[in-house]
Parts: sequence; structure tokens; C-alpha cells
Amino acid sequence: MTKIVFSSYPIDIDKYHHLQEVCPLNTFRTVDPNQVPLSLPSDLCSKSFKAVVVGSGDTANAVYMVNLLRVDKSAIDQQPLIIAYHSGDDGVSLTAGFIHHGSWDGRTVYPEKGFFHAIE
Repeated sequence: MTKIVFSSYPIDIDKYHHLQEVCPLNTFRTVDPNQVPLSLPSDLCSKSFKAVVVGSGDTANAVYMVNLLRVDKSAIDQQPLIIAYHSGDDGVSLTAGFIHHGSWDGRTVYPEKGFFHAIE
């Protein structure tokens, strides 16, 4: 069994609001990793060929998932970043973090060699 690790990632409210401009709540977008307005690590962006951004919720409670699709040797791997937002009487809470070393169906895909030629 693979251990799933959550590592916190800093995010501020301005970047969160900019993410909402890129991908409004209750929609999804596929963008270039460098178009995700969160100052993602450059080494991770350089390995990734797409980022799927999904937003769900409302102005009080929302969750975003930024799933970076990256080529890792001869496989396509996923690197999800989860962002949770809450605004209530107790103030605003904004938490983000990467999920590492997951083992779920479909996390790693081994496409045919022609796929890699196409995306290069």
C-alpha cells in the first residue's frame, strides 16, 4: 500500500482570486502549467505538459484541484494540488497542498510510443 502524503503549499488570497478568473467555480479548464496563477515550482511546470483546473463550490466554501499532467520516464503521471477556501463568521481560511505518492487507479498511464512523439 502506497502512503499518500499531503505537503502544504503557500497561497495567498490574491492568487486564489486570480485562479477564479482562470477557472470560475463549478467549471474546469485545461491550460498550460505556466498559466496557473499560483507560482508553481518551475521544475514541476517544466515536466508538465498540461494542467487541468477544476473549481467546485460557492463564495463561502470552495475547492479547487489543479492536476498537473507530467511525463515521468515512459509514463504520464499526475501531480494534484488541492486548494480549500472557507469564508464565514470565523474569518477566511485558505489551505493548499500537493498530494504525493498516491496509488489510485489511473494515476499513472503508459501510452504508446507514438503519444510521446506527438507531444514533443
